[in-house]
Amino acid sequence: MQITSDHDPLLALGGRKKIRDEARKIREKYFGNIVTASKNYFIPLIKYCRNACQYCGFSRKSEISKEFEDMVVNLDQLKDKLKEAKEYNCKEILFVLGDRPEQINRNVREFLEANDCENAVDYTVKACKMAVSMGLQPHVNLGVITRKEWEKLKPVVASAGLMLENISNRLTEKGQVHYASPDKIPKARIESIKAALELEIPFTSGLLVGIGETDEERIKTIETLANLANEFETLQEVIVQPFHPLPNTPMRNTEECPPYLLLDTISATRYILPPSLNVQFPPNLSGFPIHYGINAGANDLGGISPITPDYVNYSSPWPKWNFLMKQLRSYGYDLVERGPVYEKWKKYSILHEKHKVT
Repeated sequence: MQITSDHDPLLALGGRKKIRDEARKIREKYFGNIVTASKNYFIPLIKYCRNACQYCGFSRKSEISKEFEDMVVNLDQLKDKLKEAKEYNCKEILFVLGDRPEQINRNVREFLEANDCENAVDYTVKACKMAVSMGLQPHVNLGVITRKEWEKLKPVVASAGLMLENISNRLTEKGQVHYASPDKIPKARIESIKAALELEIPFTSGLLVGIGETDEERIKTIETLANLANEFETLQEVIVQPFHPLPNTPMRNTEECPPYLLLDTISATRYILPPSLNVQFPPNLSGFPIHYGINAGANDLGGISPITPDYVNYSSPWPKWNFLMKQLRSYGYDLVERGPVYEKWKKYSILHEKHKVT
């Protein structure tokens, strides 16, 4: 059944308490006192990106000029990083690219050619094979890619992700956050997400909160994610991520997402999504005690690295695992480690059960 925009109480402040209470009840029924997270190791394979999102600092140069060697991870460096990941008992390797970096940088194209790769997706496949050969589980976030590229990735990834961010085409217009960012066109993102889901890759998507969207646009984005979850069984989690200003971006002086808005959106997401779906928020960006987000309806804290920074939100370090465990326990919750694929979805992951990587 298609979800339609009939969630009027969610658009009015008067509905906040009702939705918060319902969201908490749903989380308690389906997840009890368990809160999950993954110990990951974040590797930004290539940081160049053809998009110009106003809030993103992933590929922009900081005040200290970045040399090409700082923007890519070569295969020798990769092997060392994967060894370090094993030393720190990280199960999940998070591989991230800027969108289509080979299209905007000649050095990237030469780097890929030197590694016998046609594009950055091919290089990611090679990186994933190395990770799998070392007993690690890759999760990839490569931006908008084609079905054929997802087919290349499926045999060598445990899971994958692509944030929907927002369904609004208005945000791609001049003066808005996604202007001059071809991979942020909602239709293109949905098509790429659907291609991965059709191939039954365990998948993560989500929305960004506080980037200039309206209440209605936010709700329609959640509804779109709910429709995808109802259509495809392999959407395993939805991230509710707040905008946080970064110092090297055009939005560095913009007010961050208010804590109440993040909590409201977590509750709305839990309320609208299928009840057994995992709802995640990042603990390094929340702006409130972690148990507030759990009480609002979330059951997962995403990837928390014991060693690498969050290269996307580099000014917000992840909290320590033991700190989170103690904090949650004091409020009656148990923090449980998971890998990149939740138990219910392992039957879809080619790295689990019957399949082996060749």
